[in-house]
Amino acid sequence: MQSALNPVAGRGTSSPELLLQELIKRIERNPSGRKAIHLGLSKLRPVNRQPHHVRIAHNTFEDQVRNLEGQLFLPSNGDIVFVIATGVDLEAIDEGILKIRHLFAEDPLMELDESPGTGDFCTWYDLDEEFENFQRLGQDLAAQLKLRQHRGANKPQKRMRKPLTPAALQEMEKALAQADLSSLTRQQPICAIKAGADPVIVMKEFYVSIRDLAGQIAGDVDLTSDRWLFQRLTQTLDRRVLSQFGRLEKGDTWRYFSLNLNVATVLAPEFLKFDGALRSGARGTISIELPPADVFSDASAFVFARDFLRARGYRVCLDGLTHFIAPMIDRARLGVDLLKLQWDPELAESGSELRKKELTEFVKRAGAARVILCRCDDQRAVDYGSALGIFMFQGRHLDGLVADKP
Repeated sequence: MQSALNPVAGRGTSSPELLLQELIKRIERNPSGRKAIHLGLSKLRPVNRQPHHVRIAHNTFEDQVRNLEGQLFLPSNGDIVFVIATGVDLEAIDEGILKIRHLFAEDPLMELDESPGTGDFCTWYDLDEEFENFQRLGQDLAAQLKLRQHRGANKPQKRMRKPLTPAALQEMEKALAQADLSSLTRQQPICAIKAGADPVIVMKEFYVSIRDLAGQIAGDVDLTSDRWLFQRLTQTLDRRVLSQFGRLEKGDTWRYFSLNLNVATVLAPEFLKFDGALRSGARGTISIELPPADVFSDASAFVFARDFLRARGYRVCLDGLTHFIAPMIDRARLGVDLLKLQWDPELAESGSELRKKELTEFVKRAGAARVILCRCDDQRAVDYGSALGIFMFQGRHLDGLVADKP
């Protein structure tokens, strides 16, 4: 098999679109005896055609047809074009197409594309009879590439930021040790909404604005360029937040609070010092939010931290659940008190009933009073969450609703 991404298939750095055009010109006089398949991944919803989704789809199809005689082209828009001889066994190709359909089963494109041979997603060409149609496909792909290149050439270049390095991290940690975080500390309400009533604030989350922090101490360094160094930075930040939270907590009239921490911070001496300085009865009013990554990266440390927190009287919340992860989470088995599900606008736009059913079952299994829908930027989030059975919400939309309330 020849691939447009393989040096065997091309000359130098020629694009897949150009290589496809060259093939079309070569076979124009005698296109008989060939078939072509076009998979329109570029027509998937944006949430389903992120770079990692496209790479997985390409690898899945390429692995499936690796042993077949043909030429595979992977245009820069994410599509797949495969040209084969008429006599090639189509079973492997059909199986590859089915696997990709399964990967994106919830995308409306798959629901609309009911025909196995032609449609928005998958189109077969018998070049004996449909060469001109296939030729137009090649022209369209080349035109799309040219347009993207033109837009890229005229797009203002973003200022390149430096990667986060151990040396840069060390300097930032020194700055954090002396920094007063009070100006960077934010409070965001978590609200209960029932039966169309006005939102009622039930809790406030304390957090430090990473964006504002970056503006003060990062300069031109991209804090998130290295996952592990950034995690180390957040742990340092956690400890500084703990050192200042006592003063903030005493000066606020709200009874219930939540803090977003790492497991490593909960197990650090700074947390014990924070815990010992709390006023009487305060632990029962505080929720500690832990990230899902800490559950999967070190389960034993998570369990130890969870048990310690609950024994001391804190509530434990698992934060940052996406709609992909949430259906796999069993709150009772994890032994946590609350779960935070992140709102994604694609949930409302995709209209997937299967996903909605899975999330409804997730909320029912966890308990409606145990789930918070966060990152709610508009009313759609509240409406969707209410339909799932959720009645606690957090996000900029809720900030606006309660801004004028006493």
